[in-house]
Amino acid sequence: MNNIFFFVRTAFISGICFISSYMSQAQSGSLDISFGTGGMVSTLIQSSAWASSLAIQADGKLVTVGASENGTSINFAVARYNQDGSLDNSFDSDGLVTTAIGAGLSASAHSVAIQSDGKIVVAGTSHNGTYKTFTLVRYNTDGSPDHSFNSTGIVITAIGLKDSEIYAVAIQSDGKIVVAGISRFIKNQFTLARYNIDGSLDNSFDTDGIATTSEGIGNGVLNVKSLVLQTDGKIVVGGTCFSSSVSYPNFVVLRYNSIGSLDSSFDADGIAFTKVGDVNDQLSSLAIQSDGKILLAGYTNEGVQKIALVRYHSVGGLDSSFNDDGIVTTAIEFKNASSHAMALQADGKIIVAGKSAGGFTIMRYNINGNPDSSFDADGIVTTQIKSNLDHAKAVVIQSDGKIVAAGYCMPTFGYSSFALARYNTEPTKVSTANKKGIEINIYPNPFAGMTTLYAGEPLYNATLTIHNCYGQVLRKIEHISGQAIVVKRDDLPSGMYILRLSQDSNIITTNKLVIID
Repeated sequence: MNNIFFFVRTAFISGICFISSYMSQAQSGSLDISFGTGGMVSTLIQSSAWASSLAIQADGKLVTVGASENGTSINFAVARYNQDGSLDNSFDSDGLVTTAIGAGLSASAHSVAIQSDGKIVVAGTSHNGTYKTFTLVRYNTDGSPDHSFNSTGIVITAIGLKDSEIYAVAIQSDGKIVVAGISRFIKNQFTLARYNIDGSLDNSFDTDGIATTSEGIGNGVLNVKSLVLQTDGKIVVGGTCFSSSVSYPNFVVLRYNSIGSLDSSFDADGIAFTKVGDVNDQLSSLAIQSDGKILLAGYTNEGVQKIALVRYHSVGGLDSSFNDDGIVTTAIEFKNASSHAMALQADGKIIVAGKSAGGFTIMRYNINGNPDSSFDADGIVTTQIKSNLDHAKAVVIQSDGKIVAAGYCMPTFGYSSFALARYNTEPTKVSTANKKGIEINIYPNPFAGMTTLYAGEPLYNATLTIHNCYGQVLRKIEHISGQAIVVKRDDLPSGMYILRLSQDSNIITTNKLVIID
């Protein structure tokens, strides 16, 4: 296995301009300043809150779910945001809904899915006073409980002899709801349940709506974290368990037929294990590529905790075209790092989101498993919304390609809040090719501290001038060579300016620059 190591870089650029050819690669991964405040949003719900899952509605609004604490109990928490990151006041009047369930002691939402009619299905676990149970809540589009769902909007299912917990939910094309989690009989077992649209268990799924798997999974299941529906109706579930061959946790994937039986066409018996690192492999998410290959993401420990990716063929078995052996591990600054969510771009590139010493951590890989150097120069972006304790737990990709991560943020001392961050994936084009045939992009624009001009080919002996609205030259930089020009704001006040770039007495571009506070 080829390990990949990253070092987080911090750079300070002095003066008005700095020219560097490598800067031309840093064209995506920056925070989208049109979202929230500087690309980031934090929302305190009750006295403390943490988000676990994120979904995009058809209208582009973002639904984030998790749990909140009011001082005496923990409740389901749901927040809906407009596309600009503001809370959507059409959702329960303030964009926020909390739901106490059962005995009201503890209820945490772990996953969310949006129905074709816009209703919101939230899945997790609640405590009935004795043990934890599968719990589903369905909300109308305005945030009210959907009383057509089990008459109360809430479905609670006790499975096994002790605790049972849902960690993932998906909705079939026929509207039936599939959930995955764990339940305990003698030991933890993989547990799937399928519900009809009205919230009743679907008896066509393993005769009673519930399918459990304990045989063939070694010495016990630690967790079940992800669920994906294939286009053929088969159900792929991923988690972590102790296999019979080693004494520490491994990645495990199970594939079920649409009726709830294990699919023997997948790795011979429907179950595939992967030993990734030396100790403590933890799978967190699954994704299905357009060619049917199955991607797994999580983390492992190889002396230091690393992000881990694994790819299987559609019938099981590690895919050797993915980093030679089907496995990629990534260390960040030789400190603990973890991945908790994954999404695939339309071009097949892989986005993972999680946590490192820098807070929220987003990584992008090429389809072959190599880090994508066009994503913030080294394939990795870290963001601190409140502190380095911030943690990304979910990630989605918008229709425009922008990446949204959700989780929680917290100051070094204080209470946690829902947190979201949105990232650009391509530079904003504000000029096109000119008579010299050189394309110029400016990104970001508007900007607060600095911006960068990216040239489609190297510049030689170019001149840049910045003008005020009266045409007066405020800055002039000559003898520029390279493909990237970093322009610092320095003492310029907020407002609109005219930027002019010329080469060999020919004007390459004239554009507006907007500086914001």
